[in-house]
Amino acid sequence: MPYLFSYGTLQKEQVQLETFGRILQGEKDSLLGYELNMLEITDPEVLRKSGQKYHPVLEFSGNPDDEIE
Repeated sequence: MPYLFSYGTLQKEQVQLETFGRILQGEKDSLLGYELNMLEITDPEVLRKSGQKYHPVLEFSGNPDDEIE
């Protein structure tokens, strides 16, 4: 089974159901050297599934003090 690091809308149960057909099982983790920014979504299907116009996106910063949980 491949690993999936979920930091944004994929943590929402409804998005997991729409995307994977089930609620995912997982554990907390963190990703170092990245920072969180926001991306405006214009795809109607993605907007329908998430209910959010802006989605968080990770950007590599290279700074080991930056951390996404």
